[in-house]
Amino acid sequence: MAQQCVRHMEFPNNVDFSKALFCGHRHKKYGTVRRGVTLEELGAAEFSKIAIDSSFVVELTHGCSMHWPFALLEPFADTEQLPDFPEEKARRLEIYFRSASEERVAKESFAQSVIHWVACTPSELIPGLTEYPDRDHEEEIETICKDRYGHDRILLASLVKGASQHPLYEEYNPQCPPFDWDSKYIENALTVPLLCELKKKEGFSDTIVAAHMLLESGRSFVHKSEKIGKPPLNCRILVLRRANEVPDAIADLERGWTFLPVGEWLVELLASKLHTFRSNKTFDIYSQSPWVAGSQTSNISDLSLFVGLEILGERNCFGAVIHLYNMLQQILDECAEIPILEHLKTLFRSKVFPCNQEPRRGFGNTFGLFRGGAKTYKHPEIDMRIIARDGRRKPGREKEVYSKFSLTHMSLAAYESLFRDCAFSPEFMHRLAVDPKVRRRHAKLFDCYSPSELIQRAREVLRPEYDGTFPVARLNCFAVLRLCQDILLGIVARFKSLGTAAWPPEAKELLEAFGIKEVSVENAICYLTMTMRLVDGMWYGGHKNFSGKYHKKFKDAILGLTPVVIMREVIAEVCEGKNVEDFLWKNV
Repeated sequence: MAQQCVRHMEFPNNVDFSKALFCGHRHKKYGTVRRGVTLEELGAAEFSKIAIDSSFVVELTHGCSMHWPFALLEPFADTEQLPDFPEEKARRLEIYFRSASEERVAKESFAQSVIHWVACTPSELIPGLTEYPDRDHEEEIETICKDRYGHDRILLASLVKGASQHPLYEEYNPQCPPFDWDSKYIENALTVPLLCELKKKEGFSDTIVAAHMLLESGRSFVHKSEKIGKPPLNCRILVLRRANEVPDAIADLERGWTFLPVGEWLVELLASKLHTFRSNKTFDIYSQSPWVAGSQTSNISDLSLFVGLEILGERNCFGAVIHLYNMLQQILDECAEIPILEHLKTLFRSKVFPCNQEPRRGFGNTFGLFRGGAKTYKHPEIDMRIIARDGRRKPGREKEVYSKFSLTHMSLAAYESLFRDCAFSPEFMHRLAVDPKVRRRHAKLFDCYSPSELIQRAREVLRPEYDGTFPVARLNCFAVLRLCQDILLGIVARFKSLGTAAWPPEAKELLEAFGIKEVSVENAICYLTMTMRLVDGMWYGGHKNFSGKYHKKFKDAILGLTPVVIMREVIAEVCEGKNVEDFLWKNV
């Protein structure tokens, strides 16, 4: 995600590789000495150090022969024909790359070859400002660059080939919106590394940057695993496992849940896109690249979270359970904490409870606000405030998206990727410690920060959504909704078996008026609302006995209130044996 953000930023004019010591984008495959470079520059100790210890940012800004990909990318943009490389069998990612020690040997050999060439070259043959080296020296430099970058060129050709064979490549149109809800692919075209750059066929600077980032991300991934002494994980297998998790969770929920029309459409859309993704069995270097697999995992997580949050708001099922759990925690001293419900209450506190605070009284009114009530008024007969809808409020003004739990406010990473195509929002710019007005002034961020610095800044901003005990990016909303459904259906089934015997006399008349006979989420919410009003002391005279004061006498009376006892027992039974990890995606 962090690399996506940097990849789609505007690059400053001076990042055009004009300072590259070696270049060959006009007609050479591997590079020649840049016009204006002196032998003293090539023989300097600084060059040797940079050539050996070069990192991503050094390679990009200093440009040690970073112009060589032009010779591959320009012909591909014109003809879409890759160089004639022999077909390779599928193999693990680490087999494609050289080891860290082999890579360092290649860099040292490159530096020594350049220094040796400088020592053997007469000073009168130093390239001038308007002259190129003569033919013999040009061929010598090309040979030196070929030894250094020949392996990288093969890797890049394989990556370009993989990107051009991606199923989304033919479908993507740069002039159309990048994310199409009707598309059969789950990936956003702009988040597939190198794909949109190759398709645009214009502005090679961003193509070079994307190609170099893709190549270096794979190399550093392999070298990091080598450093800790463990073989690297197969990223392609990991993303396929991630894709397999979601349909299983959806199928488990569908066994007892009937979606509303919008939720049903979104779930079917997600399932269809995942089916298409899982049917692709490609295992080339491109599909195994950690950046490619990471972007695909991000796409799956973002869309799954968006759909999950949408259905989590259906029928107020989730909110009802959180409000019920909070009420039990407030009125019953001996009510034990349930870890998964505690985490959910904390994560969704600002979306479920008004003013981001758990209510300690007035549970019925607060739950009514969550369900869509717009205001309260004081009832003249019972002298208490009750909830009512505001008829003046226009339909559709309450929320910006379908669900009560907006992705816009729950996950910055998913919002930036899914809805903004990794283009910086003012909020994200602010969290990067960058003036939100910078982009409006057309100032380039690369003028102030290097690519590696911006990637690190973006990672620090986004990492809290992926790390921790209960990160939102790993939340399995389908499993959460299934848990809430089991709790509510368990409650209404218990009440149905007991009948009116479960209720005090003052509630029986209203219970008969409701005519509740079916075991459903809607009926469970009716029971919950009635119980909350009982607890609030709002049933004809109950408020006079307790006046809303939560003293010991009131709590003792609550302990004997059958509906409260039933709800406490059902929650404990359903959540018994449930671990927090059961509600988090495992392959993120």
